[in-house]
Amino acid sequence: MDIAIKNRPEDKPLVRAALAQFAREHQLAPSVVRAFDLALEEFITNILSYAYNDGKEHRILVSFQFGSAEVCVRLEDDGKRFNPLDQPAPDVTLPLADKPLGGLGIYMARKSVDRMEYVRRKGRNVLTLVKKI
Repeated sequence: MDIAIKNRPEDKPLVRAALAQFAREHQLAPSVVRAFDLALEEFITNILSYAYNDGKEHRILVSFQFGSAEVCVRLEDDGKRFNPLDQPAPDVTLPLADKPLGGLGIYMARKSVDRMEYVRRKGRNVLTLVKKI
């Protein structure tokens, strides 16, 4: 199942609706759905907020794939190069008042899935999220 959205905040709910439909079709466990929901919320928000600075309309592709042992969700965008795997994990042992802003969302998204892969291919960021079922 594939969905394409524009780089507009009002298109973000379309991804959540597609995930819900995909989950129903494949009878995914609620824990798997929550994991992808968290990760997609973070990465779609980051794409919308930081990937583009040209004021133009862009397409973001989201693909859902069901396998016998795992589910994969792939995000593709033509925004600025950004590899979330290169981001350092925040120090979660620091007291809240001492924690710097930012970075926690990517950390939580990475922890919610079993595997993430990133490549830059033909001017596009391709991020694959994998969850075992």
